[in-house]
Amino acid sequence: MKVKIGKNKYIIASDSRQYMLGTYTGRKDKDGNDVIEYIGYYRTIDVLLRELLQTEARLSSANSLDKYLEDVQKVQKKIEKIAMEMAKLIDKEKEFKEKLNA
Repeated sequence: MKVKIGKNKYIIASDSRQYMLGTYTGRKDKDGNDVIEYIGYYRTIDVLLRELLQTEARLSSANSLDKYLEDVQKVQKKIEKIAMEMAKLIDKEKEFKEKLNA
């Protein structure tokens, strides 16, 4: 699975064992694919999403506590939306696997 977040700033990828949070470098490999730099590897999606929130919060350019809290709330709303979309994808995947096994 690979899910793009925002304006191609982040990507969430997974394999059978882990979730990965990555950023686009703006470079292409020799085959023309985007080069992704992975920030971290996580056992669960909720830990990955918490790390995404913390990463974005650290990048805030806020110069007051109120502005910082506003920035964090915006990121939280985005992450909630991402979580809902991912839950839908996971449900669809489960349904598909159940149909295959039926």
